[in-house]
Amino acid sequence: MIKWLNGWSEKSFKFKSKEWMPALLISGPPGIGKTSSVHLIAGLEGYEVIELNASDTRSKKTLEAAIKVATKNTSITGFFYPVNDKTSGKAKAKDVQKKRTLILMDELDGMSSGDRGGIAELIQLIKKTRIPIVCVCNDINSQKFKSLKTYCHEARFSKPRVEQIRSRIMTIATRENLEIRPTDVDELIRGSNSDIRQILNILSSWKINHDSIDYDEIKALNKTNEKHLRKSLFEISKDFLSNDIWKSRKNTFNDKMKLYFQEHDLIPLMIFENYIKMKPHTITKFIKKHDNEDIKPDVLEKLASLEAFAKAADSMSYGDMVDKRIRGPRQEWNLMPMHGYFSTIAPAYYVHGFNKGGQFGQYKFPSWLGQNSKAQKIQRQLKEIQSHIRTKVSADRGEIRESYIPTLRKALIKPLVVNKADGMIDVINFMDQYMITKEQFDTIMEFKDEQTRYNGRGGGRGGGRGSRGSRGASRGTSRGGSRGGRGSRGSRKERK
Repeated sequence: MIKWLNGWSEKSFKFKSKEWMPALLISGPPGIGKTSSVHLIAGLEGYEVIELNASDTRSKKTLEAAIKVATKNTSITGFFYPVNDKTSGKAKAKDVQKKRTLILMDELDGMSSGDRGGIAELIQLIKKTRIPIVCVCNDINSQKFKSLKTYCHEARFSKPRVEQIRSRIMTIATRENLEIRPTDVDELIRGSNSDIRQILNILSSWKINHDSIDYDEIKALNKTNEKHLRKSLFEISKDFLSNDIWKSRKNTFNDKMKLYFQEHDLIPLMIFENYIKMKPHTITKFIKKHDNEDIKPDVLEKLASLEAFAKAADSMSYGDMVDKRIRGPRQEWNLMPMHGYFSTIAPAYYVHGFNKGGQFGQYKFPSWLGQNSKAQKIQRQLKEIQSHIRTKVSADRGEIRESYIPTLRKALIKPLVVNKADGMIDVINFMDQYMITKEQFDTIMEFKDEQTRYNGRGGGRGGGRGSRGSRGASRGTSRGGSRGGRGSRGSRKERK
């Protein structure tokens, strides 16, 4: 951050560094000192911090009003010293005016990409800013920050290790005359998810009426505070697919089920999206088992991975069968724990290990969501075209997509190819005959000529999940094809 601040010119108010961006995006788990670090470094570099909370400053109007004073590069404390008074601290006022301003946008997670003037307005401010802007968030992998990251230099804070936190907490407890054992501190760290701020708040409140704290009391405090702890989708995915949660005996089956219920709609999709990228923990055991056979180690490694992937895909197929019952006509929501086991816990157990995707951004967001959104858009466009040409054509959406769209496209293009500009009248007459609008003309042009199979009745989650079944079946799993069961959800939405 110090190097980044040095990229700002003191006189021209322009960002002179060519290596980095004019804004800094700091990310990391809550309670580890991101905001405090900004205040400390800014103070050392001679900056006055104007802190704005993104959870409160949402709209375009409030965001512009809050930053209006700051963009003039005037320090807030500069208004409290009389600059023109010759007898009262002229030198002091001069020193204060030398201080530059830094805008700190804290808790950026509370600002939605859909807010009018939210992330979009912040990006516009970054483009024309004349002073440093520092943004702080927790979940850098959130989709809402995808466009913002293009205009910011990233600085990622990692979660501190248990021994690092323990050492500091023990020092603070000793100075405050609070008796606590190191093992009890470890339990407090685990219960607070390594949130240093929360640990200090708990101990500070406890010290008011007590001089010591033991393991049972810490367990009770953790149980009280655990409902306030909520992990991001990527953190939950990391917990399920890494080795830590499976090695520790403290993480029970109920703990894993609680993780599933934090994001029960999306975590199965995350597991499905990323399980094929894992290097399963069973590889070493599999190689030792077949050590006497005349098979190369790299081949054994691939066979071990395929076996783990097949088991995971088979379990996820069972999960989709359960999901079909849950979201079917009978709405059997009491099967949610079973769905959590088959769709998330069991597959994660089979494939957990080392992620081959790298250190940052290693877990990919479900591509099914984007494909599903695209499928719904296509379905909506086909429905509009069907409603306009139904006086001339009797066909469902599938037939329109496969047979009529290519024919209409050729009929609309041919007059322009043959007669150039003179063919425009023929195109307009053809559009009037079939009641095709300009927007629908553009839609028809966007569709490709190839005869792409389209399920006109689906369109909900069935279209995307059906592809998951075909992939499962291709791996030789006995129930891979059943993943198309999610299609019933799309059908229900359409009927409504």
